[in-house]
Amino acid sequence: MTRSKALLQHAGLEANVNRTLVLDAVLEAQTALTPAQLLDTLGPAMNKVTLYRILELLVEHRIIERHSGPDRAFHYCAGQGHGHFHCTRCGRMHCLTLPESTEALTSLTSSPLGRVDTVEVRLDGVCQNCLKA
Repeated sequence: MTRSKALLQHAGLEANVNRTLVLDAVLEAQTALTPAQLLDTLGPAMNKVTLYRILELLVEHRIIERHSGPDRAFHYCAGQGHGHFHCTRCGRMHCLTLPESTEALTSLTSSPLGRVDTVEVRLDGVCQNCLKA
């Protein structure tokens, strides 16, 4: 059984062809992807509306995460509790591993305003590839 099928079944979702294709694309990506990038990856067989519905379902079941990008497009990636580095030159969103016990994140999740469910961390700058060019 593939990782994507296992994740879908663990979440109580049917591992149909389209869901598996979308989740495979997100899991295999080296960066957080926009829906447009996913459509390019998946090809003409994937309907735009179907893609958006699947992405929403996967986010709802906490299989993938949705992050806002500086380009006003959502970016999707696998994994929980990590941040992103956005290259202002090439536009790629790279996933960052963050220490689980970071004091700043801990203090944010115990907000006096109420319960915090998610925290987004995005650093903007120029990636190594663009600096070399």
